[in-house]
Amino acid sequence: ATPDPAVKKTVRELQAEVESLKAKLAAYEAVDADGDAKKVVALQQALADCKRARAVEKAGRHPDEASRPLPAHDGRVERVVETQAPRKPDSVPLDRAPVDIVGSEKEDAQPPPPVLPVPAVVRPAPPRAGAAGSVIPVLLFTYNRPDRLENTINTVLRIMPERGFKLFVSQDGTDIPAVTSIIDRCVKKHPDRAVEHIVHQRDDSGARPIDIDNGWQAYYAIAHHYQ
Repeated sequence: ATPDPAVKKTVRELQAEVESLKAKLAAYEAVDADGDAKKVVALQQALADCKRARAVEKAGRHPDEASRPLPAHDGRVERVVETQAPRKPDSVPLDRAPVDIVGSEKEDAQPPPPVLPVPAVVRPAPPRAGAAGSVIPVLLFTYNRPDRLENTINTVLRIMPERGFKLFVSQDGTDIPAVTSIIDRCVKKHPDRAVEHIVHQRDDSGARPIDIDNGWQAYYAIAHHYQ
């Protein structure tokens, strides 16, 4: 049977109204949980009526016959329309405030506060017994090298502290006259430094090993000097 043109016009108007109601329903669903629940329910009911009228039009019946049960194939059409319509997600009751799950997860995921480093406390070691008047000795050998002796004395006097240290220059023998003049010149160059010149007469009376190499004669003499 050919549907009545008036019915088609009514269905087109219903379709337009359905689209409008869908937009309004989406807007109402976006409202916070404490919105107007009655308006949402009314819109849902109107949307259901419009979908039913659309299904009736597709079946070729007048909207006034909508109260009658639909044939089996009309039920399939209604189910198709129902699946195409957007479904409202499960929401919490309107009388309860929604729980901000995302916000709580963000709070739980926050990193712990940074641990500030504690400044280290440097405590000097207690002085040892008898260390008040102790002096650290530095022994330098410049055997038979006047030029090396002058460089060594000048370097030591330049870096040596002004107080608490003294430089001892021990000369073994007097066969090198330049040693005394070198020491005097260094002392005049650094008058604020304490320098003491000690001269020992070389003692060759001691017996030396017969098999000692000539290259080690100087070290033997130094050892014998500080014996």
